[in-house]
Amino acid sequence: MKTPNHIVLAMLLVCMTANLFNVVLVASEKRIFEVPREYRTIQEAIDAASPGDTVHVSNGTYIEHLTITKNNLKLMGEDPNNTIIDGNQTGTVVKVLADNVAITGFTIRRSGDQGEGFYLDHSNNNIIINSTCNSCHVGISLKNSNGNKIIGNTIINNSEGIILAVNSTHNVVSENVLTHNNQAINIRAYANNNTVSENIITSNWYSGVYLSLTNGNTITRNNITQHLVGIYLYGFLSTRNNISGNTIANNGEGAHVFQSSDNIFYHNNFISNTKQVYFDVSLVNLWDNGAEGNYWSDYDGKDTEGNGIGDTPYVIDAKNQDNYPLMSLWKIDRSHVEGPTYIKEAIILATSILVAAGIGIYALKIRRKA
Repeated sequence: MKTPNHIVLAMLLVCMTANLFNVVLVASEKRIFEVPREYRTIQEAIDAASPGDTVHVSNGTYIEHLTITKNNLKLMGEDPNNTIIDGNQTGTVVKVLADNVAITGFTIRRSGDQGEGFYLDHSNNNIIINSTCNSCHVGISLKNSNGNKIIGNTIINNSEGIILAVNSTHNVVSENVLTHNNQAINIRAYANNNTVSENIITSNWYSGVYLSLTNGNTITRNNITQHLVGIYLYGFLSTRNNISGNTIANNGEGAHVFQSSDNIFYHNNFISNTKQVYFDVSLVNLWDNGAEGNYWSDYDGKDTEGNGIGDTPYVIDAKNQDNYPLMSLWKIDRSHVEGPTYIKEAIILATSILVAAGIGIYALKIRRKA
């Protein structure tokens, strides 16, 4: 016997109402700390908060240096363009020494000469999203920190944009804009197995992505344009890195490889770089995946079979060649991309922070009226 549709609908509404009630109860258990309405400074609110709480910061300029040592804290600015934390050209602006911290909606600017905008040390599974780092020595720096996500930020006018260093592994740098830094992204010193994807990396002075003494990283689906060097691989320990699906265009050198081997390049578009690939010391790297290679704007071979693959290899030097050069630009099929995408996950997380904060702020207003 089938249950009537109106009874099913009523049951669904009851369940939805119960779930919403549970959400409100859970949200109400977590406190919202308002700056500057309740606390004069952001650090005072952080010090007063407990794990799981949210610090909500209204628009304004705050001359502060923050240290976060509590896990599961959420730090949310009202508007990334107008909620500004200014380091006053001293020290590091925001230091995170905790796990599972979410930060969104700020402009971080003017660190000291050796300071960072964001600095994570022994800090895991955090997310920095929808923020700007401007005029710092380093925009975002990670040391001994794993599983963090840096998504949807603007990193501009810093000496170095983003650094992953000293055993920082399994981090994600995705959907960011990095421009007008000296170096955009620097992965070094045994910072292995990180993912750099779908970033716009343009008009940084020296390099777009710099890999030194690091292996197992995935550099994919980035636009890397207008640098002295697009991608730099340095040192014999920089091995087994996967560089695929990128557009590397209008750089002095598309890729610079110094004593690095066993890296794989495929499905990249090398376009109008003064020198497509430069070797200081030539070692063997792979320039195709066994079926398809890269697009080279200066390749002059033929495709007599009409299969989109050049008949002759693209020769880079005596030890390196692309055996399957593409005859046309590699285009990403967004319905079947290579590797993970993170922007949906970031949007869901940011929305959950906003909803939780909104419920808490609304409850706070009700209590005040009462």
